[in-house]
Amino acid sequence: MDNGQWFQTPIFINCQFSIFNCQLALWVEVTMIIDGHAHSCGDFYDADNVVRILDELNVDKIVLCPGPLNDQKKYNFPMLTFNSNKDIMLFLSKIIRLIGSLLYNNNDLSERNAFVHSMVGKYPDRIIQFLWINPSSQEVLSYMKDTYSAWNYAGIKAHQCFEKFDSSSSAMHSIAEFCQDKGIPFFIHFYSLKDIDEFIDLATKYPNTNFIVGHLIGLELFEIHRDKINNVYFDISPTPYLAENRILRVIRVFGADRIIFGSDTPYGKENLKNGIDKINSMNISSQEREKIMGLNMKRLLNI
Repeated sequence: MDNGQWFQTPIFINCQFSIFNCQLALWVEVTMIIDGHAHSCGDFYDADNVVRILDELNVDKIVLCPGPLNDQKKYNFPMLTFNSNKDIMLFLSKIIRLIGSLLYNNNDLSERNAFVHSMVGKYPDRIIQFLWINPSSQEVLSYMKDTYSAWNYAGIKAHQCFEKFDSSSSAMHSIAEFCQDKGIPFFIHFYSLKDIDEFIDLATKYPNTNFIVGHLIGLELFEIHRDKINNVYFDISPTPYLAENRILRVIRVFGADRIIFGSDTPYGKENLKNGIDKINSMNISSQEREKIMGLNMKRLLNI
């Protein structure tokens, strides 16, 4: 899809009358859809397949960070619907760290980042790279600088379930400063509330760095400090698995301007399609929907 092209997407409205149930489909125009968080594995392991799926779903662009190398298997997790406002993803992070400690090898991060860069090279107008880093590595800053000069990636990602690092470390301060200087966002998947508490202090020290918090982890803690973290955005991936009332809550507290749509593909069944359908079915305004689905990430990435 060409940048700026308008297309129509369905909004489903459930109606109930005295003896009839029905679902109405309204068609509205959306200027841009960006999948703000996905991985280069499963259905998205092959660049051609990525673009084919984007075209099928009328998605303009996708932000990719690495998945495991040579991993094309499906992750068709059950379509569980969480109706609770509880922080399910915080709980799941404990499981992710346990599994990751058994199966995950962070020594190949550079190779996996290079693989994503090769995909960007094939479709530079559709695929956007976030560099996955290990903040606890002694070479992290030189690695970030060298790859930025070579690749001009669009953002940074760090994941506390796989790489154990303190949000208050000197490296995190240096990374935040680097992102501020380059004007690129810093996406973080947190492991614990303690880490988030330390991060809030970091975010307030770097008000010109845009941070993206993965999966609404720690939302309740962020709400307490909402008046001093105007540079923090909230990723709602994997959208099909997050409770609708939790997504509505973050919109209500922080505003639609601070919400980033993402699929977390391939970790779920048809996450991108189901995520789009979920946002389209929610009782929010068309302006809020457009911001969440793509305009916010477009603004963060200056595209």
